[in-house]
Amino acid sequence: MKIYAVHIDKSPSDDEFQRMMQIISLSTRRKIERYKFREDMERTLIGEILVRHIIKEKFGISNHEIHFSNNSYGKPYAVNLESFNYNISHSGCWVVLAVDHAPIGIDIEKVKSIDLDIAKHFFSTKEYLDLMNTDISKRTSYFYQLWSMKESYVKQVGKGLTIPLNSFSVQFDPKKGASIDVPKMQPDVFLKTYPIDTNYHMAVCATNPYFPKEIIIKNYTDLFKMKEVGT
Repeated sequence: MKIYAVHIDKSPSDDEFQRMMQIISLSTRRKIERYKFREDMERTLIGEILVRHIIKEKFGISNHEIHFSNNSYGKPYAVNLESFNYNISHSGCWVVLAVDHAPIGIDIEKVKSIDLDIAKHFFSTKEYLDLMNTDISKRTSYFYQLWSMKESYVKQVGKGLTIPLNSFSVQFDPKKGASIDVPKMQPDVFLKTYPIDTNYHMAVCATNPYFPKEIIIKNYTDLFKMKEVGT
């Protein structure tokens, strides 16, 4: 298992953006072109280039040989690379990627103002009480910590929102770390949070507890070295 991250300290120039658009799949290009906001375009673009970069590093194959598809719930996977599972998330100035030999989920959230009443609708009773018992000055931050853990689990399972967000519970203890309580008959999974940046929360969910200690930081300008056109 490895965790990668790209910090976007500046937006790509129009020329850089167009060059990157030529090395991703046509389906992703069309998806990006439907976005309204430039930030969403850039994060999605860099996310696919990052996973292509890692596949090339790991398997030594050419970019034009890398193909993606989606399962029936919309979770993407790399075609003909059964031992390579991945998941991407982005928020603010970060794009993050988790890879493993088994299904994996990752989520990153930037802490910002939010109506905490939303927790009543999407959190379990246990999570909501845990949130409300948190010091009011730390409550918003803890909301996003819980949210990132919950999202990482949903993404690990790969069945989208067919899994009700209030059907399982997560918790973070400063001494014990992250934990999750899933419904009976569901496979055991493990959670880990990473302090990637001030005002951000990131969580990874996997089928084994052997999480890497460090995040591998990639410079997004290095990703421009990929020159082959995606298909």
